[in-house]
This record gives sequence, structure tokens and C-alpha cells, in this order.
Amino acid sequence: MKNTLGRVVILIHNYDEAAAFNESKPGFHKLYDTTTNGQRYLHMAPSPGEYTRSHLPAFPGFIRQ
Repeated sequence: MKNTLGRVVILIHNYDEAAAFNESKPGFHKLYDTTTNGQRYLHMAPSPGEYTRSHLPAFPGFIRQ
């Protein structure tokens, strides 16, 4: 069975540092970056045509078989 992950939300302290890391290491690019009412929203994704694979630890009850 193939599992896919569509979106992950990660709360961070330094958006600029996180964006720089994600642009340089895994090669992501910014989809959306704006600040509204004091809240910053930064959306990043793999570069067009790229496929990113991650190995996440399985927790009991997390993945159904």
C-alpha cells in the first residue's frame, strides 16, 4: 500500500531562517509568503517537477495496514 502526505503544518520561531534552510537543503521554493494581522503565513513546496520522499517513523496506531 502506498501512503502519501499532502501537507504538513509546522509552527516555527524564525520564518526567514526556516525558508533559507528549506530553499537550500531540500530545494523547496516559496509558494506563498504574507503577513496578515500580525500572523505570518509561509507555504513552501518541492520545486516544480521534483518529488520529495521522506521516511517518517511509524507510531503504533498511526499507520493502518
